[in-house]
Amino acid sequence: MRKTKTKSMTETINQHIIMTETVNQHYDVSHSLDPMFADAARLVVETQCGSASWLQRQFEIGFNRANRLVEQLEAVGIIGADRKAKGREVLIQDSNILEQKLQELGV
Repeated sequence: MRKTKTKSMTETINQHIIMTETVNQHYDVSHSLDPMFADAARLVVETQCGSASWLQRQFEIGFNRANRLVEQLEAVGIIGADRKAKGREVLIQDSNILEQKLQELGV
């Protein structure tokens, strides 16, 4: 049972890497990132919680802005796709890796 879960997680991460590469080829996310993007990314990785409602409460921002941040975090591969009741999986667990990612994005 454990092997299946690990394999599934690996497949999910690989799918997000492929999706992120595809998104980055067609859409330059660094030019349209929210000014709060880097702070949101750091909070998500630190707390391992990537929901719009969490960001909304932590930053005291509206739902639309929080949702845009979540979409941007997904587009660059920091969090996974919406899994409905299970919430979004945070794909980056290490803050050093996140900082490298932010540098690559020019944030």
